[in-house]
Amino acid sequence: MSNYVYLVDDDEAVRNALSLLLETVGLDVRTFASPEVFLAQAADLKPGCLILDIRMPAISGLKLQERL
Repeated sequence: MSNYVYLVDDDEAVRNALSLLLETVGLDVRTFASPEVFLAQAADLKPGCLILDIRMPAISGLKLQERL
């Protein structure tokens, strides 16, 4: 059984660094460049942990959490 982590952050360097770090402890990480991209695919994702950037241009991490 995999542990899924979904990382939503508009900063590519942050996404890459956090993804690499989380993968080193055996987590299955999927990254998204924006809340909109995540929402477009959310229905097809398996249950997991969601890590959100709080400050993003169109939809903040807190607003995305509210929408979910």
